[in-house]
Amino acid sequence: MRPFLDDLAPAELRVLARIRLAVTARLVAAAAPLDPALRELSARPFRLALKVPGLPRALVACLDGRVSAWAGGDAPALRLPSDLTLLFPMPRDCARVLDGAPGRVLPIPGGFGAARALRYFRAAAAAAPRILRSPDTPPAVRAALLLEAAVSALIETAAADPYVAPKLEHAPDGLVVVDAGEGVRRALRKEGARLRLVPVPGSEPDHPDAVRTDAVRIDAILAFRDPGAAVAVLSGKKSAITALGSCEASIRGLVPLVQGLFAVLDRASCYLAVKADKEAGHGR
Repeated sequence: MRPFLDDLAPAELRVLARIRLAVTARLVAAAAPLDPALRELSARPFRLALKVPGLPRALVACLDGRVSAWAGGDAPALRLPSDLTLLFPMPRDCARVLDGAPGRVLPIPGGFGAARALRYFRAAAAAAPRILRSPDTPPAVRAALLLEAAVSALIETAAADPYVAPKLEHAPDGLVVVDAGEGVRRALRKEGARLRLVPVPGSEPDHPDAVRTDAVRIDAILAFRDPGAAVAVLSGKKSAITALGSCEASIRGLVPLVQGLFAVLDRASCYLAVKADKEAGHGR
């Protein structure tokens, strides 16, 4: 895959737009408890939708002082109209704007919380990368945000990119937990060529629609030695294979299940690395 937006085929643009919708929604929700200004902006309810025609929308909602996100066709159990919809006319617009480049986006008010939703989104979209870059951010916090982005990209890549379908279908089905250390964990269930985010068995649900899953069997665990090791892999500075070889990560349970996810992660990483504009010196 070429590293610039202009070089992508239309089908790849749609996959990239899906990934950026999901990653953005989940990161702006995950940033809420990490920034005092965001906590203040989420004191009152709002419902925000991010939409590209023809693609599953992403939703960010603040209910009872808690900000949650849904993407890839998932939706809250209580389906209320959005206070604000940010409509990207084309996948290219979505990919550009959510990468911080100029592009078209149409704000469509739909409720009394439209202004609150927009204020929160703008602040959270700026806060999430700032938190990730700050040297004062604890490794566990950085790992949690990067893991949120990684699982979102994995799910959308598996759902929309036909390139990874055969690789994923050959892996066994099951539930895999990614443990980044210090309580930072996410769980994915693999069913055929589909991945979905599920609650970590035995943990308190971190989503208003989720239920406890204490009795669910875990088929595989990808465990990092500590959050710093997880950050190195999830940020792309080190490959998962290298981390496994240096004992900074380990696999327990169904190894082929985790290996199937690595193939999707490699492809998702290519999408996440796509830049909106070509840098100086990179001609066509």
